Amino acid sequence: MFDIDADKRKAATTSLMTDAEHYSDAVPLAIWRALSSQSSRAQTTQASMSGVINVLVLLQSASPTALNRERAAIDKPVAAVRGNGPQTQEQIARLQKRRDAAAKTKPLISTQIAGEFQRVLAERVDRSLASRNLPVAGIEVIGDRAPAEPQLRVQGASDRLTARRLRDALQQSLQRPVAMVTVGTTSDQDTYEIWIDRGACSSRQVAGCTIAAAASAAQLPGAVSLAPSPAQVQQLRSSAQAAAASAGLPPYANWQSGLSYMPTSQGSI
Repeated sequence: MFDIDADKRKAATTSLMTDAEHYSDAVPLAIWRALSSQSSRAQTTQASMSGVINVLVLLQSASPTALNRERAAIDKPVAAVRGNGPQTQEQIARLQKRRDAAAKTKPLISTQIAGEFQRVLAERVDRSLASRNLPVAGIEVIGDRAPAEPQLRVQGASDRLTARRLRDALQQSLQRPVAMVTVGTTSDQDTYEIWIDRGACSSRQVAGCTIAAAASAAQLPGAVSLAPSPAQVQQLRSSAQAAAASAGLPPYANWQSGLSYMPTSQGSI
């Protein structure tokens, strides 16, 4: 973006703007590079000034969360080129419009579940995310479209730092690796979809599942064999009690069908 060759500067800027997966991570690096160019002797060169303008162009399509996080730092490269001609002023105005919109925007997070048998688990996950200032907008039942393994679907160039926070929390909660999948190339709002795998609370139990969940899972296409027998229910109880004991949690003495097995203290996921 700061190369002396104009074509290389343009190619580098375009490459970053079309790389949804790395766009938001490039924002602080680009700002740092712009600030570095202004603190060196190169600040008066055409390449340096053009590089700063390229950064302003890059920021115009950046994730709202990334822009808000770097809000104070962005002011410095803007000030460095504010005295330039009308084309630069137009770029500054466009960036300011984007920043104003970003200031009013929050990430949109939703949860997709295979069926109602996973709702208690999803609500537990959502409460814990809300405690991390990552509120979930809602839960949607998607039936047999639920994946075999849990996923975090990230819309376009949505902020990757937020995505990594979500993924780490989900992996702890679901006790399973969570794949991060990029969907689309652009997004005016940082948007994330949590897709809980169809095996959660059916073929495998995690904290937040219910004793009735495996029976409910039998309503899913191709999952009739998952309905638990009395012996399987007892096995679920025993496994949950053992998990509680190994985690240092108090045992449950009043297990009933449909009773959620959750620690007394919700803690973090």
